[in-house]
Amino acid sequence: MYAWIERKVAQYKYSAKRGTCFDVAPDKDFTGSTVVDHSAWDSLLKEKVQRNEIDGIELNVIDYKSLSEDERFSAYRNTLSSVSLGDLSPNEKLCLYINAYNFLCIDKIISSFKEQGKLPKSILELKKSGVEVWDQPAGIVGGETLTLGQLEHDILRSKWNEPRIHA
Repeated sequence: MYAWIERKVAQYKYSAKRGTCFDVAPDKDFTGSTVVDHSAWDSLLKEKVQRNEIDGIELNVIDYKSLSEDERFSAYRNTLSSVSLGDLSPNEKLCLYINAYNFLCIDKIISSFKEQGKLPKSILELKKSGVEVWDQPAGIVGGETLTLGQLEHDILRSKWNEPRIHA
C-alpha cells in the first residue's frame, strides 16, 4: 500500500525526463577492474546493517551512530565527490548513482541525528524551511551538488531502463 502511494506521489511530483536510456547489461568491454572503488561502502553496509525484528516485522536495521563515527563513511563521501564521471561505463555510472543515492539518504539521516540528538522516525521529517528532503542539496557526486530528487528522477529513472530503480 505505502509503495503504491509513494509511486503516485513520485509520479505527480517528478516526471522522469526520458531521453536516451541505457540498457543494463554486462559491459562488453569490462576488464574486471572498476574506476570507482565501492569496497568501503560495501564493508560498512555489511558491518552496520543487521537483520532484526521490530514490532513483529522483520527488517534491516542500520546502526546510524556507529556508521557516523566510522572514518570510512567520510572517506566514501570523498570518493563520491571526486569521481570522474567521464571515465565510467554506463553500468559503472548506474552503480555509482545507486550507491550515491543510498549513501546520501543515510547521510541526511545521520546529519539530522547529529543536530537533533535523535533519529527521525522517517526521512520525510527532514523537511527544512518548507523544502522537502528530496529537494534539498544532498551532496556532491562527480563534482556536482545534487538533491536526492535529481539523483532518483533526473539521473537514475530517466537514463536507465532498470526495473529495480524505485518508482
